[in-house]
Amino acid sequence: MATFGALIKTNKFDQALELFKTLMNNEGTPRHAWTYSKALGAAIKLNKYSLVMEILRHLQDHDVKIPASDYTKILTSCMEAKEWALALSMLSAMQNQGMQPSSSTLNLLVTGCGKDTFWNMVIEMYNGTPEDLRQLLDEKALGAVLLAHSQAESEEFQLRTVEICNVHKKTGESFPYQVAMFAVLEANQYSEVISLAADAASQGLEVTPLMCRSVVMAHIRSGSMDEARQLLEENARRMSNVSVECYRELIHHYAEVCSDRLEACKLCVLMMQNNADVNVDDWRSALELALQLPDRAIYWELRKWLRLHGGVPLNELREHLLLPEDNHQLDSAASLQ
Repeated sequence: MATFGALIKTNKFDQALELFKTLMNNEGTPRHAWTYSKALGAAIKLNKYSLVMEILRHLQDHDVKIPASDYTKILTSCMEAKEWALALSMLSAMQNQGMQPSSSTLNLLVTGCGKDTFWNMVIEMYNGTPEDLRQLLDEKALGAVLLAHSQAESEEFQLRTVEICNVHKKTGESFPYQVAMFAVLEANQYSEVISLAADAASQGLEVTPLMCRSVVMAHIRSGSMDEARQLLEENARRMSNVSVECYRELIHHYAEVCSDRLEACKLCVLMMQNNADVNVDDWRSALELALQLPDRAIYWELRKWLRLHGGVPLNELREHLLLPEDNHQLDSAASLQ
């Protein structure tokens, strides 16, 4: 053991690990917790992650207990290396020994996994965290937990965002509601979206643009078009640049389901007025619809907004959609006759 300690002290990690593996495989060797801690640290420094897992399994198999502070150091090293699977294994080993990470370590781990979109790991960590420690999740970590559930393919996990939101809503932030509303919208639970919005408002929380968007989409998808349009009109300024999808679904409904092209075209104009980020396909559809009307007034209104938007490459629009500007005068004169 003295030789192992000396090798670690002089940063001869490769030699130290070779010696440790020999000691580890010798059943007669005493199991000292400090040697496992040092070996784990050395293996991580050398990026020998498979060896880290081997040492960790050996530690658990022989019921060697290392201090929580050593687990925390190793966890931190795993996080710095973005070895999230290894960090999760380390967390699990720590918890199996009856220890829990500090709230700051847990927040960093959950946030890091969420940032790199390891959603399953985020869910697994949240499920394995005691209730008292869950209450100490900061905004970023809680956001990762909610997003992880909302991104899950399982409807059960999507709906669980409401439960998590209710547990954490005393944070006094709109964010838990915002993510929960998005998740239940994707799970087709439209009345739940509207209930969550009402609950947030009753607590005096800001109803964010994305929360408004979810409510409008819930009304559209449940067939309440009048309510959806009224909400869009009342919140046009608040929802600036996040209402495109709402308009798309309304336009499709009026154009394809109701065969009301005039109403669809009016909505196209509103979409362009209230959103700067409108893609080329939206412009193609809008101009195509407007050209099907007997009156060209809405078409030229759209052309005005196309010019004001400025960032749309005209060469990506089909030639027949771009009438010569001279025709505008002819159309205006014809409408006065």
